[in-house]
Amino acid sequence: MRNLLLAFFGGLMAVPALADVVGVEAEVHATSEYGTTYRVYVNFDAPDDELVAIYGTVGEAQNAPLSVSTTTTFFHDPVASVNYAQDLNPAFIGFFPDLAYDSWFTIGSEDNTGTGGLSAVGMEPYLAEFNAGNGFTVDTFTGASWFVIPGASADAISGDDNRVLVAQLTSTGIITVVLNAQYDDAAGNTSTAIGLTAIFPELAGGCTDESACNYDSAAEADDGSCVFPDDACDDGDSMTINDVYTDACACAGEAIVEGCTAEAACNYSAEANTDDGSCFFIGDTCDDGDASTGGDVIGDDCLCAGVDIVFGCTDATACNYDSAAEESDGSCVYPGDACDDGFSNTIDDVYQSDCSCEGTLVPTGPAGIEVEEYATSEYGTTYRV
Repeated sequence: MRNLLLAFFGGLMAVPALADVVGVEAEVHATSEYGTTYRVYVNFDAPDDELVAIYGTVGEAQNAPLSVSTTTTFFHDPVASVNYAQDLNPAFIGFFPDLAYDSWFTIGSEDNTGTGGLSAVGMEPYLAEFNAGNGFTVDTFTGASWFVIPGASADAISGDDNRVLVAQLTSTGIITVVLNAQYDDAAGNTSTAIGLTAIFPELAGGCTDESACNYDSAAEADDGSCVFPDDACDDGDSMTINDVYTDACACAGEAIVEGCTAEAACNYSAEANTDDGSCFFIGDTCDDGDASTGGDVIGDDCLCAGVDIVFGCTDATACNYDSAAEESDGSCVYPGDACDDGFSNTIDDVYQSDCSCEGTLVPTGPAGIEVEEYATSEYGTTYRV
């Protein structure tokens, strides 16, 4: 069956437009306690055009969804309902009067006294929804269709009124049909019309539920717009959230209170209803504001604390390298750097290659002073001044 369906839709791709579909229309056929019964027709521009199929398929080659929907439900006779008009025996209406308002599909025939000949492929899941009172949309590649073999049913010819019956639908709501039609002209040339759309009845739509906040006494058909207390809404105030209709049907929200909404956070705020990204947790990095500490984190007490930093010279090539230092304090000195050897009679003191600090001796006093190396011993150097 799936291969048959694919082959059927494959035949719809080449569509020379000779005969023309004018559109789709709905006529009131009857009224009852179940709503209004409409007859839906595809209109043509000539009396000898033949409607071959109503179909739906969505794929790369063709985007042609088929949709039948209502804002309420479709009526189906609970005892003798049929899917297709060719299965309707008009004699049964005397025993089941409500059968006259049944919802069904067709191509031309309105009961089993017509020429019939209708077949269907892929419709089973959609009919299940339809028979439950719901609408349906065929929007798959494999698709679905009801159709007749060309030339097999006189009821499929448009006739003097230039139209062919395709459905009877009974509902209290607003009905929307989107149909795709395959059809032939008198010479047998095949064409398709995609997206034929009708919305009926042309009534004032609105909310017809008196218990709704927006009940409209002037509405003639329910358009699905009813809203009720606790339904979501928008109060138009950017400073509120969780807007809903109140018992008085006013739309109101909660004033936004920003803060930390994570209960496990150190700074959780029970009043906040909008998280502002400020949450912090035990173990998060932080800054305790003390330049003499490092590795600052939020502790178990939710306070920010670091450990004392040992400052010093961290360059191992420096004269004053401190292996215990964790962070440089900028104090490193090197051979050639200026220093102070502590003697007042030297100038240009610098660190030597052995990192000792030495300067150049200068004369002092009016006659000057001279220093002379006299001897060396285990006790050091002996000078004569």
